[in-house]
Amino acid sequence: MTKEDQLEFIKELADNAITEITNKINNDKIPESWSGIELRWYLAEKFQDCVFGEYMKMSKRKREYKNTVLGENL
Repeated sequence: MTKEDQLEFIKELADNAITEITNKINNDKIPESWSGIELRWYLAEKFQDCVFGEYMKMSKRKREYKNTVLGENL
C-alpha cells in the first residue's frame, strides 16, 4: 500500500465511524447523559467493529503488528 493509499484508507475508516456516530447523536439515539468517557468508549468500539473475522485472531501477522507497534513506540 502506498503512503497515499494508507492515508486514504485511514481517512475513510475514520470518516465512516464518525458519520455513524454523529448520525446517531443527531437522531437522538445516544443518551444525553453520556459524557466524554462514554463517548470515548463508544468511539473505540466503533473502530473495533471495523476489525472482524480472521483479523480478530492472534495470527502471525497480528503478532508481527503488535511487535512493530511496541518496537517502534507507535
